[in-house]
Amino acid sequence: MNKDLEIMNHTMQNWMKDSEKYSDELFHFQADGKEWSLQQVLLHNSQIQDLVEGVLKKNLNKQDELRDTKLKTWYRYFMLKLALASSKKFKVPKMISTIENNFSLEQIRENWNQSYKRLDELLKNFPKNLESKLIFKHPVIGWINVNQTLGFMLSHMKHHQKQIESLYLQLDSKMK
Repeated sequence: MNKDLEIMNHTMQNWMKDSEKYSDELFHFQADGKEWSLQQVLLHNSQIQDLVEGVLKKNLNKQDELRDTKLKTWYRYFMLKLALASSKKFKVPKMISTIENNFSLEQIRENWNQSYKRLDELLKNFPKNLESKLIFKHPVIGWINVNQTLGFMLSHMKHHQKQIESLYLQLDSKMK
């Protein structure tokens, strides 16, 4: 189960390492004043991990209320993964719609690393009998199980990969 989490951690660690070369000004630079900065994309991904860890932890306390994964859940999950694999832009869900642009790379790294450790520990101790239970409510497709949740998180990060690469190109050109 933790393979997706390891891939996400590796990806985020690489993004943060690659971001070290940018000045504070470039790290927080927003093209046209409205596009997300590199800082905001990294923070957003860190906040998603934080949010998921908190929701899974909370919902583990409601084991008796968790329902089984149904075929329609798999269908909605598959459609979400297809959508995230596309180049389509998505509206950020209201619960995470405000992405501050005043965090340092070190603050994001610290938050990510702490959140990663908590989520990794939670997943190592995740009850096998709950793996097929609907435990996380995605804002678009509804309730999904823990494996689908991790798959969503990985697909979400991959969706932001092109955005990160585009930002690197923009910022590199400003460094010359």
